[in-house]
Amino acid sequence: MITPLTWLQVHFKICEYHYPTFVGLAWWAPASYAFVFVLMTLFFPPLERFLTATFAFSSWTLLIEFAGVLAAFLGPIFTTEYPYLMVFILGIYVLFRLGFFHAKWDWLFFLLGATVGPTLQIFLISFDLYHFMDPDFLGIPYWLPLLC
Repeated sequence: MITPLTWLQVHFKICEYHYPTFVGLAWWAPASYAFVFVLMTLFFPPLERFLTATFAFSSWTLLIEFAGVLAAFLGPIFTTEYPYLMVFILGIYVLFRLGFFHAKWDWLFFLLGATVGPTLQIFLISFDLYHFMDPDFLGIPYWLPLLC
């Protein structure tokens, strides 16, 4: 799912990969998402056990989660003229998600995503593998930590 959403961001000129090989994406982009997914499936269950966190999702909360992820990836496309609107929308989503549908240790997982994700993005940008069209800070847009 992430690769098509990333392609939409490339198509609408939110980000651009250097040396694209397939529909504007670099060869390593889908592989990197698969790698991160594998790391998450290996890392999160032991972390959940260590923190005694239990995550049980019902079908309607998964639908809300999916809608939030979809809006987060499509949001930069529809708010290019108003970049701070994207920060506002993602901030409301995060507060809503953590305020009403939180599980034990959700704040820790949010902080991990908000720090590790942008750090990896900055690392990739520093090697000139891709870039954002309108970066705000260290080559990334303000909304990226909330997206991660």
